[in-house]
Amino acid sequence: MNIDHKTLTLGLLASATMFLPTMLQAQTIDESAYRLVDEASLWSTTTNAAGLTLDDRVDRGVAMMEGSHESRDFHHVQEGNQDNSLRFFTERYQHLGRYLYGYGKFDFDMGRTKNRRWSDVRRTYNSDPFISGSEVAGSYDRQDISLTAAVGTTAFGPWRFGLRLDYQLGDLSRLRDPRSRSEMLDYRFSPSFTYSIGRSTLGLEGHYRRYKEKIPDITTVQTDPNMKYYTMTGMENANGVVGGYNGYMREYVNHEFGFRLSYAWQSPSWSSLTEAGIDRGSEGIYGTYKYQPGHYHVYRYAVANKTTWRTPRWLHVVQARLQYEEGYADEYRQQLTITTDSTTGYNTYKYVNQMTYNKRCRVRLLDATLGYRLNSASEHGINGYIGVDGALRSVHNEYHLPASSFAHHYADWGLAAGHGFFANRFWMNAAFRLRQVFDNRLSLADATTPYAQQVWTADYDDYYTVNSWRARLALTYQQPITVKGRTSMWFVRLDGGYLHAANSQHNSRASLAIGLRF
Repeated sequence: MNIDHKTLTLGLLASATMFLPTMLQAQTIDESAYRLVDEASLWSTTTNAAGLTLDDRVDRGVAMMEGSHESRDFHHVQEGNQDNSLRFFTERYQHLGRYLYGYGKFDFDMGRTKNRRWSDVRRTYNSDPFISGSEVAGSYDRQDISLTAAVGTTAFGPWRFGLRLDYQLGDLSRLRDPRSRSEMLDYRFSPSFTYSIGRSTLGLEGHYRRYKEKIPDITTVQTDPNMKYYTMTGMENANGVVGGYNGYMREYVNHEFGFRLSYAWQSPSWSSLTEAGIDRGSEGIYGTYKYQPGHYHVYRYAVANKTTWRTPRWLHVVQARLQYEEGYADEYRQQLTITTDSTTGYNTYKYVNQMTYNKRCRVRLLDATLGYRLNSASEHGINGYIGVDGALRSVHNEYHLPASSFAHHYADWGLAAGHGFFANRFWMNAAFRLRQVFDNRLSLADATTPYAQQVWTADYDDYYTVNSWRARLALTYQQPITVKGRTSMWFVRLDGGYLHAANSQHNSRASLAIGLRF
């Protein structure tokens, strides 16, 4: 994946800028109206594109540029303590002729993370354990592009059909020796259909997803004879080799299949959608000469519901989700064999598997969320809201022979409120959340290794077992502007957040966004 991300990014931004004026409409949609459509919609919260035309088909879109800065004392060791980013985001819901209705999204995010260590890959936690990194802290530059295109048909009798494509491209580059570069390509292809009888609708969506992440090479500017590079196999098990970055290559290729079954009941005042799905992924890990440290398998089961109840003055929204994920890694012991062709003298290199540890590393995740929001709404938009929600998360990591284990549980409670002022030209949104940890356990077979001490023990003492609270305040001002007879709603948003942990550590974040709704 030798891709010039800067060139591609500039090209996509130029394309988005060029086509944006053609999508603007004469009517103006402000933040209040945008919120109302989003809150009342059911099918747009799923990946079933066939259901797009079952929601209110309001042509609407948003585009914005956002810059942010975040400083962190309370964080995982492998996350880094500071992040600066610049983001461009746009999305659009649009009629496409007489029979089609579509959705498109483009999201570009670039930034720099400082003082990150022990991980040169994008997926560090509760995933494939065969990662790599250095104990030397450094800065990482990233560029991420996310594209979504979805289209759904109008009704053909009781049938509707849809197709959705999600495409992501990413680059994560370390700016200090050893200088790694991780390139990511992730796409998901999802055909779907729905069948309606009266107010009831049954939907089915299947998908294929391919994820590929590759570290093609690691370079250094200065030679340090004492610098180690580590490869991990799960929990605290990490093998550090002096100069291990020389000739290092790693590639992760994941193939995932899944489906979603949906049932919805919709009326002018009360609507509900329930969705259940299963995903299965199989990930191969490859090194130089197709060396394989292991293979990772993951299964994911989820059920979700969104229910809305509309009265002349209020819009009630209840959302719930339950997801269970289980992954396990088979670990291989392989030996390099070299075969020399007697005729040409060329050598052939191949790794031969000698032993397999089945399910040596195991990850289990359970997530449950429940939320309720009361919106003050009219036919033109939402004027204000108040909401409460709660989340419960359970994390279990295990490694066998020798035995190590980790368990982490926490509850996260939140209260959010917002209101529009001066004919909804000015919006104020505030949120407060409380994170309470309980029943945490860490048992390491060898707690003396650098990786065990600097990552697992440090995170357990300073992060996993610490309660915290966080608050957020966002102020938005919007103003309609007419250009060549077309009116759009421009806005400026200032967003700030603060987190305080029980160990007296804190995080802060501030961002400024400028954009328009059309």
